[in-house]
Amino acid sequence: MSLSVSLSVSLRASVCWRLRLSVCLSVCLSVCLSGLTGALAQAPEPHSSSPEPFALDVEPKPPSKPAIERVSEHELRVAGMLINRQTQTLEIPASVNLRRGILEYYAVSSNGKLHESVLEVKAEPSHVHLALLLAGYEPSEYGPEDPKTYKRPLKKRGSLLRLYVKWTPEGVERPQWLPASVWLFDRSLNNAPPPALYVFEGSVFDRNIYIADLERSVVGLIEDASVVIGLAQERGNPYHGEALGFEVHTSVIPSKGTPITLVIRPASYQDNLDYEATLKGLKAQRAEELKRQAEAKARGPAPRPSFMVSAPPHPSSALTYTEAP
Repeated sequence: MSLSVSLSVSLRASVCWRLRLSVCLSVCLSVCLSGLTGALAQAPEPHSSSPEPFALDVEPKPPSKPAIERVSEHELRVAGMLINRQTQTLEIPASVNLRRGILEYYAVSSNGKLHESVLEVKAEPSHVHLALLLAGYEPSEYGPEDPKTYKRPLKKRGSLLRLYVKWTPEGVERPQWLPASVWLFDRSLNNAPPPALYVFEGSVFDRNIYIADLERSVVGLIEDASVVIGLAQERGNPYHGEALGFEVHTSVIPSKGTPITLVIRPASYQDNLDYEATLKGLKAQRAEELKRQAEAKARGPAPRPSFMVSAPPHPSSALTYTEAP
């Protein structure tokens, strides 16, 4: 039975928009994506992860209103995506898009950067954002962009997510579930990476445009302010080094066009604890490195030795000492 749902979206300069939705059988509400974009007049200043602003040569058309229907007591179907609000599970229709190549994204919508994405999802990025909100997740919150570094200071990290792929291989009766990372080839490990954590980033706005809809970016694997969902711990850009980033794991991924369901579930309590511990450790390492650099700078250049040691090109037990020039 169909259910119209009402969204109230409040955007402020210091706080990213959130949604609190109450689903009652006796309440009849109405949802429209324009309700999401209509509040953008109060959105914070545009943010970007690069010096160049987003190009809006042609004014994009807003996505159509998502169709919403009630499936069961805890389930909704939004624009073809299935939401279970009790388990916070979101299922997004998709298909295998690439079987070879380096990657910047795990999933993009149609007409997106398909030459760098594992999957093509059958949903608008803003509809995916809406579905995540309805499932009970919260997007990240950022402060104003630094005009020098073009970085946005993180005020509150969004919900941590786990991603899975579900499909039924030919000749198999039951659907197969695998962590989404099995179709990635980690160039630093020379193998598939362990299951990864993702963050509900929430993309950014520019001139009242939800940039993820413009860029068609849903799940990113590199630093990108436009994505709806981003990798929790970036592994580098594959274009910047042979041991950085990801490629498609050609030997295990199904054939192109295979129907897939991209499944999003909440990270566990232990996942959140481990992630916070990792961030704390990285922060401590960075602080220690900065301290060492400051101490070395204060000491000044090292004194020049009175002699030089030269070693032969092959290992030897004898070293030759020569006077310094």
